[in-house]
Amino acid sequence: MRRRTGLTLIELMLALALTGVLSAAILRAVTGLARDPALRAPVGEEVLLAGRLRELLTGDVASAGSWRATEAGFALRTNVSLDARTLRVAHLPAEVRYEVRRIAGHNWLVRVQECPYQPAFAELACRGVRSVRMVLPGRGKGPSAPGAWKPMGEAATVRIEFEDGRDPLQLTIQCGVIE
Repeated sequence: MRRRTGLTLIELMLALALTGVLSAAILRAVTGLARDPALRAPVGEEVLLAGRLRELLTGDVASAGSWRATEAGFALRTNVSLDARTLRVAHLPAEVRYEVRRIAGHNWLVRVQECPYQPAFAELACRGVRSVRMVLPGRGKGPSAPGAWKPMGEAATVRIEFEDGRDPLQLTIQCGVIE
């Protein structure tokens, strides 16, 4: 009996298909980043929270019914999501996570959305972020340990700390306000 030394045609086709899917996902992420000038802006600009990131955080936190801390940030259960193709608001329930991830040698604040009625997607929200966390008034000043889902209060503060050591940015958002 002879030993098999090469790849079968099926194995080769699976490898090519996987490579194609990964290439398409990377291309979509890169072209999405290139299309939005707010995402390409230097981290030092104060315009950062006045633009796209402020809109994302405000919309997600205001429409959230519950939240929980995660290892790299926080997660929200919202009643409003973004359409993955057009990035327009859709009134569909979703789980949205804001997490710090290391991508291509830089820490990025990443927004990940999972909705049962749409494909899941992630978008790069801000470069140079060391940490992101959410604090609800009256629930302690320290970071929350990852765990169970908790109901939202009347307001929440999102705190973003940067790698370069400048002052953290804080955004206080009224909860239960859907625009």
